[in-house]
Amino acid sequence: MLDTFDRFHARARALIADGDIDAAYALLRGALGDRRTRDDALLWLGLAGLAKPGKTAQAVSQSSANKTSTSKPGKWAKLAQAALGVQLLRHGSRQALQLMGQSFLNWQSLLNHPDARQAQAAAAFAAEAYRTDPTDLTTLRHMLAAIPNDGLANPRARQRELMMRHAPHLREPEAIASLIELLIQNLGQPCGAIWQQGERLHGWCLIEAGAAMPTLTLHAGQRRIAFQPRRRIPLSAAGAASVDSVWFELALQGQANALAVTLPGADGRDRPLVGGPLEMHSMAIPHQREASQGKGASAGRASGVTVLIPVYKGLEMTRRCIESALANRGINRTPHRLVVINDASPEPALVALLDDYAAKGLIELHHQHINRGFIGTVNHGLGLYPERDVVLLNADTRVHGDWLDRLHRAAYRRERVASVTPLSNNGELMSLLAPCEAGPAPDDDGLAALNEAAARANADADSADVPLATGCGFCLYMRRDALDDIGGLDPSLTRGYGEESDWCYRASAHGWQHRGAVDLVVAHEGGVSFGAEKRLRVQQNLAVLEKRYPHAEREFTACLKRDPTAAARHRLMRDWLRQQAFIHVREPGDGAGILFLPSLAHAKRHCEAGNSGQGQVVLAKGPHRHSLCLMGSAPQRWRIDYRLPDQRRELEDDLHALGFVAIVPAARIPVWVEAALPGWAGYTGMQHGISNTRALFQPQLRTPSTIGQGADSHSQPIPLVDWQARYSEDSLLAVAGQPEALEASEFSDLLTALARHDAGHRLLPLRTPRDWKPAQWSSGHLFPMPVLESTWQERAELCRMHFPFDALLLLDSDPLTLAEARWLDRADQPLTWLMTQAVADACSPEDIDTASPGAKRQIVLLSELAALSVDKSCETSAKQTHEATHEPAF
Repeated sequence: MLDTFDRFHARARALIADGDIDAAYALLRGALGDRRTRDDALLWLGLAGLAKPGKTAQAVSQSSANKTSTSKPGKWAKLAQAALGVQLLRHGSRQALQLMGQSFLNWQSLLNHPDARQAQAAAAFAAEAYRTDPTDLTTLRHMLAAIPNDGLANPRARQRELMMRHAPHLREPEAIASLIELLIQNLGQPCGAIWQQGERLHGWCLIEAGAAMPTLTLHAGQRRIAFQPRRRIPLSAAGAASVDSVWFELALQGQANALAVTLPGADGRDRPLVGGPLEMHSMAIPHQREASQGKGASAGRASGVTVLIPVYKGLEMTRRCIESALANRGINRTPHRLVVINDASPEPALVALLDDYAAKGLIELHHQHINRGFIGTVNHGLGLYPERDVVLLNADTRVHGDWLDRLHRAAYRRERVASVTPLSNNGELMSLLAPCEAGPAPDDDGLAALNEAAARANADADSADVPLATGCGFCLYMRRDALDDIGGLDPSLTRGYGEESDWCYRASAHGWQHRGAVDLVVAHEGGVSFGAEKRLRVQQNLAVLEKRYPHAEREFTACLKRDPTAAARHRLMRDWLRQQAFIHVREPGDGAGILFLPSLAHAKRHCEAGNSGQGQVVLAKGPHRHSLCLMGSAPQRWRIDYRLPDQRRELEDDLHALGFVAIVPAARIPVWVEAALPGWAGYTGMQHGISNTRALFQPQLRTPSTIGQGADSHSQPIPLVDWQARYSEDSLLAVAGQPEALEASEFSDLLTALARHDAGHRLLPLRTPRDWKPAQWSSGHLFPMPVLESTWQERAELCRMHFPFDALLLLDSDPLTLAEARWLDRADQPLTWLMTQAVADACSPEDIDTASPGAKRQIVLLSELAALSVDKSCETSAKQTHEATHEPAF
């Protein structure tokens, strides 16, 4: 089998390299029909569409009468985008994102004129590729090149900031060579970077090829030390001038603050190398002492707790965090100190606020005069009171009630507990909605209600905490005996993210365990201190953790699937729901039927689209087999999952408590749901708050006076041949329809006809039926792109805004289908809809109309679906199209 795969890849590579795209397409089309080679074939199709045609280019220059030839550069660009679109949502492929961005640039070159929309789309996909994997140098290059076209302000400053962020992490000549031009463009020449590695200061700089070895200056406080690098490596890259890189490393004894290195520029002034000033510190893990005597749950009990709040940025969030801790100080019986460390904040107002708290004796404040990062700041705090336990509390959190007492009890309820993490709206494994699914932070009243519900629902000591693979640093209780055993945070890690995971994995390796306290909730905003840097820091540290703890990822994934907090979360949510005023949970005017949606992604969009202050409650297919999800948007986002039939009684109780007596389908209700909930499904005529299809997914954007004006508010239908002429038969068609329509023989026949006539239309269904047949895949015209079923909301929104759909094929008039079709509309450019007369007859004017005032949708009527597959020059097609363009029934 491996030999077969190797031959397939070798053949595809050879054909594409030779420019024989027609032959490559034939090979890859067949591979699409085999699920074992499908993913690879999709990426190869993406590469084929970007290749410079060889034999293909010759075919294009042949007689224009050869209209059925597949050898059209535009066709391959479209085909590449269709294939890559599938991969964007199936696996989140970074490579697919990179290729998609490149496809827009290639298509722009085919148009032979600048196109701002194409350039912005290329920039958007490059940005998403960088967000997905910011450590990859190819994504960095594409991101830097795309910034001038993204339409945002200050592109040069943002390019420079991005390059400065990465420069100290370029530590191999090959990496620097691949970025020579961008380094010089954004940092100037000469330029360079420094970093600490072990106990030594390392660095490099770029100088002109053949230039004399420069004299650099080390700045250490008031001292200035001149030195010359010892190593020179010539660098060159395609399209860039040759330069020399010079490398150095310096051994420094002890700790040193504000280290910087400069080199003379062409103007004679010193130019600082990126990465400085930095603090040289020991890379040894601090605070490790001889293990505490005794291993029992009480033998290692510390004398009190240090609540440690590292602060860098965020005035209002820091104020709310400290105020919440102060407001609840008297409620907690656990002896504790509130210690705040200012990590050289650049915000004077924030520093003044901290000084004011300290002057009033409300907090213990420590100032650091150089930014030491999260790890350095925390390790400083861990050493302040070496006999006390520590709670790491992010400055973007808020606490309520006896939060510290509950954490303390969980820490000493069992033996060898190293850490405890509470529930939160944004707490990785301890997130309230679902593990690793962040939600918005509740306000103070909402936090109080959730925290009190957690205390009631999970008060039993046997269920008040659960085992975790690792804790989360937004609020992490760390026992002192564990700190004595394994030490503090590892200074060798990149600042900011993943350091608490490293500490937890290290503790696990020493026989300690980690617990999640499910009887309290802490609010957490998330991502405040480092903003756009977060993803880069996470990826850099994850690479280190994977090498140190090869089994950690598998254990984390197992914990994620096991979902140890599920039962406690659902007890909490059910208790919390019953304490809410009915009007705060459900939108006024809702009926007794709850809307059923086909996926979690549909449910999220519907809840988020509700008007502010009005609640949306829906039932949707859950993430697991035979599971349902009850979800709402008010007074804040909430969710409860149920496994059927085991949890049928709980679901029915909760539905009744919310005033529902029936399930109203916006999509086909699965047979297993009907069997598990007899008597609930099938009430299609019952009021459920969906007065028209616009209530699904999106808020009402039109004014009442523009609704229901009839056919006069639409463009007149245009002939199919006229529409096809704009795309030379090469188009990407989104396909909106329920699974029944996608499984119907008419749709399968259309795919067969498209393949038979070698038409250029590629069909991208927005939904996925139970299974596509191999023959449908190998038609070369089916590319499922279920954006509305994707839980990757950022990726789905990217596709909605920038994927180059040419039009939409509407298969039915189901309310959910129409809502999905309208969701793809952009405010300035509603999609053209293609539909049969039968579908048009079933649609009202409001169904067809656009969401944007003043925008008109173009309609193309088809005599039958198969009309799409016939060459526009054929008389039969023209006749059928002419017959289908009479005035629509709406």
